[in-house]
Amino acid sequence: MIRQIAPLFFTTDIPGTLAYYKNKLGFECQGTWHDPPVYAIVARDEPAINFRCSELPTANPDKYADELLDAYVSLENVDAFYAEFAAKVWSSLGNLRTRHGRRASLW
Repeated sequence: MIRQIAPLFFTTDIPGTLAYYKNKLGFECQGTWHDPPVYAIVARDEPAINFRCSELPTANPDKYADELLDAYVSLENVDAFYAEFAAKVWSSLGNLRTRHGRRASLW
């Protein structure tokens, strides 16, 4: 049975990405590959995110700019998560709102 699927995001700066995910978002680095790193995995609790070093992608003119990559996160306590991240990272966020019967916040 599948327990987890981890997204793969592209970045042009693995060390900078790792620092952001650790210092701002509370993830821990699970490993990097090569020196300088070209691939890395971070995790918080059980969920993991993979990063691959890559050149900036060319946007598809038929898509919105913010549709290039996306991930959806399911949380047990969205209010606690929101409070933690709003204080650390997204102090300009608006209030949580409901979308499709679920709590969501736009950022």
